Amino acid sequence: MHATSNGKAVLAALPQAEVGAYIDGGLDAVTPHTITDPGRLRSELRGIAEAGFAICREEAEEGVVSVGAAIRPRHGRPIALLSISGPKSRMSPDILTPYGEKVRLAAEAIAIALPVDAEMS
Repeated sequence: MHATSNGKAVLAALPQAEVGAYIDGGLDAVTPHTITDPGRLRSELRGIAEAGFAICREEAEEGVVSVGAAIRPRHGRPIALLSISGPKSRMSPDILTPYGEKVRLAAEAIAIALPVDAEMS
C-alpha cells in the first residue's frame, strides 16, 4: 500500500495504530523510488490527509505516475478508491496537484452519492 497512490490514500485515512502496524511490517522497495523510510512515509501520509489525495511518482512501477483518493462515506473508513495514472512523460509535476484536486472532488462526490448502508466497518 505504501507504493501506490491508492494505497497511500487508504493509509492516510486509517487510525494511527493501524498505520503503525502496517509500517512495523516493513516497507519493501517495489522500485528505486518507493518510500521505505518510516519517518518519510508518515510525513507524506500527514500531507495526504490534509490534501485529500495522494501522488505516486514511479513508486509502484517505473515510468508511471498516479494520483488517487479514497472514497470515504461521511469521512469514515475508505470503502473504495479512485485514481488516474499515466506515463511520467504525460503526468508532469505541474499538473499533479490540479489532477489530485479533481480526483479528490470526484471521490467526495461519489461518497456523498452512496447510500448510507454503503459504509463498511
